[in-house]
Amino acid sequence: LSLNRKQEAQRNYISALQNSWLSYFKIRKLTLHDFETGISLAREFDFTHGL
Repeated sequence: LSLNRKQEAQRNYISALQNSWLSYFKIRKLTLHDFETGISLAREFDFTHGL
């Protein structure tokens, strides 16, 4: 029983971590902004995709 709770807690933690990173990159993609460097990704996006 204790082992099951520990395994479930680990799965929940990994799932929450995954969701957190997916959300971060989704926001980054939608805003075209790199929050770590503070740089706009719009110019890089335009260059890469020929827009």
